[in-house]
Amino acid sequence: MGVLYKHLFWAYAIIWTAIFLYLLNIDLKQRAIMKEIAALKKKLLG
Repeated sequence: MGVLYKHLFWAYAIIWTAIFLYLLNIDLKQRAIMKEIAALKKKLLG
């Protein structure tokens, strides 16, 4: 039983880490896009 629980724990840890990194990546991309938009607005508005 102990071995099974260890495997389940690792599977959970890997899945949650993957989800976290995926969401973090989206957040970083959104911030980069927002910076680009802000820079474009500054250029357009002078």
